Formats: sequence, C-alpha cells, structure tokens
Amino acid sequence: MFLRFLMCLVVAWMASAPACNAGPITIREEGERVFLGNGLAEYEFRSDQGYDLVAVRLAKDEDPLLVTSAHLVYCEDGVWKKECGADPGADAGAGFAGHQVERVSEKGRGGLRVRAQNDRLRVEKSFLLDADGPGLQVRYHIETIAAHAISHGYTTLVWLDSRPKSWLRPENYAQNGRIIEKSVVGPLTTLRIGNQPVSMHPETWVGCYDVAKGQGILAVSPPGETLPFRAGEQGDRGFIGLTFRSLVPGEDPSGTGASVTGAFTLVPFSGEATAAVSTWVKRYGKQHMPLRFPQKATSGRRLRALPEGVLWWDLPTAKLFPDEPAPAATASVVRVQAARNEYEPFQIVLRPKTDLAEVQLSISPLASRRGKIPEECVRWNPVAYYRCDQPVDATGFAGEVPDALLPSAPVNCAAGRNQIFWVTIRVPADTEPGEYRGSLRVQAGSRLLASVPVVLRVRSFSLPDERSLTAFGPLWKAHLVKHYGAEKTAQLWPTYLDDLAAHRLGALHPEASPVAKWDEQGALTHIDFTAFDRAMEEFFARYRMKYVTLGDFTIGYGHIPRNNRFGTAEEILSPLWKARCESYARALAAHLRERGWQDRVVFSLFDEPHAEYHPLIRDTVALLKQVDPSWRFTFWGTYTPALDGAIQVWTVPATYYSPSLARKLRARGDEIWVYNPPGYCVGKTAMAARVNYWWAWREEIPVVFQWTTNAWIEWTGSTTLWDAQRNASWVLPGEEGPAGTLRWELTREGLEDHEYLTLLSRLAKEAEKRGLKVSAATKALAAAREVAWSPADEKAAMLHTQDQRQLHAVRDQVADAIEALLKRLPAR
Repeated sequence: MFLRFLMCLVVAWMASAPACNAGPITIREEGERVFLGNGLAEYEFRSDQGYDLVAVRLAKDEDPLLVTSAHLVYCEDGVWKKECGADPGADAGAGFAGHQVERVSEKGRGGLRVRAQNDRLRVEKSFLLDADGPGLQVRYHIETIAAHAISHGYTTLVWLDSRPKSWLRPENYAQNGRIIEKSVVGPLTTLRIGNQPVSMHPETWVGCYDVAKGQGILAVSPPGETLPFRAGEQGDRGFIGLTFRSLVPGEDPSGTGASVTGAFTLVPFSGEATAAVSTWVKRYGKQHMPLRFPQKATSGRRLRALPEGVLWWDLPTAKLFPDEPAPAATASVVRVQAARNEYEPFQIVLRPKTDLAEVQLSISPLASRRGKIPEECVRWNPVAYYRCDQPVDATGFAGEVPDALLPSAPVNCAAGRNQIFWVTIRVPADTEPGEYRGSLRVQAGSRLLASVPVVLRVRSFSLPDERSLTAFGPLWKAHLVKHYGAEKTAQLWPTYLDDLAAHRLGALHPEASPVAKWDEQGALTHIDFTAFDRAMEEFFARYRMKYVTLGDFTIGYGHIPRNNRFGTAEEILSPLWKARCESYARALAAHLRERGWQDRVVFSLFDEPHAEYHPLIRDTVALLKQVDPSWRFTFWGTYTPALDGAIQVWTVPATYYSPSLARKLRARGDEIWVYNPPGYCVGKTAMAARVNYWWAWREEIPVVFQWTTNAWIEWTGSTTLWDAQRNASWVLPGEEGPAGTLRWELTREGLEDHEYLTLLSRLAKEAEKRGLKVSAATKALAAAREVAWSPADEKAAMLHTQDQRQLHAVRDQVADAIEALLKRLPAR
C-alpha cells in the first residue's frame, strides 16, 4: 500500500515538476523564425507566415510536439478561409496583410501581440507565456470592418501532425444518480454519422498524446470562457479549435464593429497523461461549469419502504438512472397539477430488493365532487434504458439512460435496479377546476406491493387548441415503409399523424400537392386542386398551427439542386422550366387567395445550399415575385447577405441563432425561424429538450422545425443520416403504432409550457391596458426568462438552468398569475 502511495506521489510530481525549473521569458529571432520560451517550453512562430504558431517544444532544440499550425479560420458563404500558415482544411487564404508585432508582458506572462487585417476583419492575437509554467495563453480578438457573410469559424484552429496519437478528453458518465467527470485516453470517438466518426465537442479541455514518446499537448479553457472546443480528425491529421457561431454587432449602424474574442491555454507536457491533465487543467482551467454541466437537482420523494424494496415518485423533467439511490425526502401522496386540455406526466420508480416478476400499475379514475377524469385518460408505460457509450459533448453523459416508453404491460424488475414507470394524465377540456383524487396500485403478478394516493389539481384555465408556437416535427413515411412494409404503413400512418398532433407538433407540408399538366411550351393546360385542398384542410384541422410550408418550388436539398416539379436539376431556370414554373405559380396564387390561405403559407426553396447556388435561389424568387409580390420564401441554412431581399423568412440552425441577428432581420420586416433544436440525444438531460420552447418564447421565435422525428437508423439501416443517440428519432416504431420516448413526451411538455407563457403575456398586456396592477404576472414572466436564455456575449445560442425544480416552480408561478388575472378581467 505504501509503495502504491509513493508511486502516485512520484507520478504527480513528474507531471508538475517542470514548474520548478522555470527561467526568464525570452524571445529570440533566427531569420523568419521567432522563438518564445522560458526553460519549460518553447513556442516557434513564423514571421513570414503571419506569425503562425508552427511548433511547440518542451525544451530548446528538442523535437517538436504534435502542433504544426494555429490560426484563425472562418467560413464565409460556404468557403473556409484561413488567416495564415498551412491549413489542410481551408479552401483559400483570407488575405491578411500588414502584420504588426510587439513584445508585451502582463500579470506574470510575457510574449507577442500581433495585429493584422484584410478587407473584412481586423485581428489582434496574443501569445503570452507563463513565467513559472509551460502554458501559453492564446487569445484572438476579431472585429469586422466591412460588410461580410461570415457565419461561423474558429477563433483559433490548432492543427496536429500525422504521427499516431491518442486523444485526451473529459467524459461525463452517470454513477449512482450523479454525473461524474473523468479523464479518458483513447480514440477520438465511438460515435458515428453513418460510418463516419463524429467530432468531439469537449467544453473545458481537450488534448492529444504521443504514446511512443510519452509527450502530449493540452488545450484548456480559462475561467469565464464560454466558447467551446471542437476536436476531430481529417485524414491522418488532427485538429483542436475554439469555435464561434456569431459575431456580436458593435455600435455602428452599418454593421461594422461586430466582434468575438476567444482565449485558451496550450500546455505541452511529458509523462503520464491523466496525471498531467489533473495538474494542468486544475491550474489553467475552469473549476466548474454550472450552466453546462449536466447535473440535475434532486426532486424525488420517497413514497413507501416496502418489504420488497422502495418506491418513489419524481418530476417528469429528470432522467433517473438504474443505480440511482432513492431520495431522502418523503411524501405520502403524489401531487401534480395541470390546466384543462393538458397532459401532465410524472414518474414512479420501483427499486426491488429481490427480482420481481410481472410488475404493473393500475390507476383508479381521478374524482372530485364536481366530476371525474375517466380511467382511459390515465395511462402508464414502463421505461427502457438505452446505453450511451460516449457523451456527444460536455453537456451530455455516458451510461444507461432512460428513453423508450414500452407498452402498458407487466415487466420483470431486477433486484437493486430501478424500474421507471411513466404515468400520463390527460385532462379533458371540459373538466371542472378543482382537486381530483385517486389511487395508484403497484402489483407483482396478483400480489399488491403498494397503493399510493394521487392528487391532481385542475386549474381554472384551458390550453387552447390553436398553437401559439408552430412546431414542425415531420415524420418520414418512407421510414415506416422500410420498417413495417407498405400495407401495414397504410394502416398505421393515420395513427402516427394523430400522435404527432397530440404532442402539439405538426408535419412540414400537407400530404398532397396540386396535380398539373403543361404543353410543350410550358403553358399550364390543367390543374386540379381537389387533393391539395383536402390535404390543406386536414393539415390545419389536425395540427392547429399558424403556418404551413409548401414545397412546390423546392429546387434543392442536401446542399445541391435536385430534380423538381418543373424539370431536372440541370433544367432549373431554363426557358421551358421558367414557363412551367410561372404558369403554375399564377394558378396557385389565385387559388390560395380564393381559399384565404395566402397569409399562412411560406414556400421552402432549398435545404442548406452551397454558396454557389445562392444566385439560383435569388433568380427563382425573382421569377415568383413577379407572380405574387406578397409571397414569402425560406430556406434551411445559416444567414447570408447574398440572399437579402430574396428571403423574408430566415430559418437558421438553432445553435446559430443570435439575438443581434434576430434584431437585424426584424428591423427590416423579415422573420427568423430556427431548425434542429438541441438537446435531443438520449445522453442529454431531460431539461435539455424541454427548455427549447421556453427559449423560443423568450426570443419571440414563431416557428421551430426539426428535420425529422423518425430517422430510425437502428431500424432502417441507414448509414448516412445524422441520428447519433437517436438525436433525430424522437418517436420510435412500436409493434402496432408509435412508441414514445421521454424526449417525445418532454417536447409536448415544453410546448404546453409555451402556451402558459404566451397566455400570461397576453393577459398581462390586456390587464395593463385596463389599468390593472400586474406585479405578480410581471414577476412570473421575469422568472420565466431565467429558465432559458441567449447570453449577452452571444458565444452560445442558448443557456438554461439545470435545476428542474426551478422550471416547475416557475411554471406553477405562471399558472397562479394566469388564474389571478382571469378573476380580474372580464369573462370571455
């Protein structure tokens, strides 16, 4: 035991020992080579390459470590541009010139500061070496000086050489109900998009290790830095970059002065990798990341201590792990509350001491003096665990994570392992307000294990059928056909669509388009709107959403033009294609006006087009605007000035949203929508999915779009679709219809929350107009804005609380404020 302890001390000393041998910070020049060192580490720059960092050594004249280049890289209109140096991933140089360098010292560091600019950007980068350690602080400040189309990039992208390497990364994993961070040494990732590895997104640090030499390099974020790292491989080269997805605007109304600043510390080391991580991350890195670290609060309540085990209940917005201990807090009853016309779930957890067979629930009708909620309005489902082998990023975790809702049937429960039962109460719209009571029975076979009282408070207000937020969550029918076959799909398809609507989501398009025919010159000879009209009526009746997107003029997807309604991809904008398109558009415009649908329609044109196809989009819009100038068009992709004036509805990735972009677009009368909301990998918290819709309310985003909710690569065998950890499989294929997931149910919860927030906002405005005091409503809405938000520095699109108790408390506060205002406002 003593020898093991002594060895641990030696390893730790070796990882930190270089700090004892620091010398003065020196800068020397050898032609175009500039060296910055202190006896512990030496960094080499090339003055003829824009002061690119080209080598890192642990001592003078030693072989360099893995680093070969470190510089700014950004994407503008789909073209990757590099600031300087060698970059295997960049398409072109960015034309930076006039590099001015000065020697600087500050706060125990010394080094270089370099300024340069091109026709778009002004860059100030600094490289400051510690006086008593090997760490080099790399800091880039990037500012716009002219109009640009930069969508995202890396404030600094570090390229690594081709020698064999292991990756060092933090990894969160679930253990005893808590999330633990550990250091991992190994391959880049086990996650795949099809058959391609997924880049890592570690939050606080990442590194590479040359096992043969026992040397490595770490990149560590300092306290206060919120830009995340991204790490990956391109061929046999590795890279580590500090990513940005927004340039925060300055004061100049022309749009110049937008900026972003990113900083991290590079740390070379030798010796055992995990010991080095422990030493240097502690010295240079963040001590904690409460808003990103996926640690839920404790919200469960123990109900019964049974001879067979323990039983408890918990809020729905908490993922409960198989080894999670029962909570210490106790309760004698399950208490929930809901509005009328709302679904409200909760979780029952059984942890048996011995194996139990055929465990099931039964729930009595919930009754009050004024009526009852029928038994068929309460359902329960056992929950299955899904193994996540690796977190997708720093806000995720590995381990067995609850996800799929199994059919309402008995299950076998293993000793010492939690079995979750998801219970959902549907409150009909005509339910009288008040307190409803019933009981929940837990049985193993015919043996009663426990009977627990359930109390439901029904609020005095109803959620509207009409949706305040249009949430497109389309199902791909082709995936049902692949899984079930055509005949069974035809039977199940209406059930899937009804389930989609019951979760307050909707399809993207109606299920039919007008049937058209043209002559040889492209003149329209026949058009039949019968099936289209029926599909549109069904769309609005089923989904109750404000908007519908029509794909009649879609000319491309998957980044490139495709065959379309009016011809092949190669024929787009040819004379015949334009004649067909224009004649069809005139008939459609007249019909939409006749049916009163023109204000509810937005036309989708392209899915994430390459920049070279922007002129194609502009010219298509120009053609269609001649037919009806009021028509609105969108495409899925990042904002680009190249399409200003053509696009009126900008549907940007949710992770690329920024409040400043929204203000810019809205100021000129455009709208901003978002697509692919984050937080839907199984290995994410329950909060991550639900808070998307609080954030959409706060940012006044009218439409959220998910590209599909049934990617189903586990069932269809796709090798190309992005579905890591079921990220795009929110609903799963059951034997006789849709099988829910926790993420599916929490989406509905988030969309119902949006209705609460929208209703209170409207009532508060109405009360203010009538001169009524709205202090309680104001406080509730202010609290709601602290659940999910876009940070002022715009280094992230969204942050949110990790405390599910806060969300539920605010929701109750909002409900109280709604009821209080309804008592004071005239009856509707």
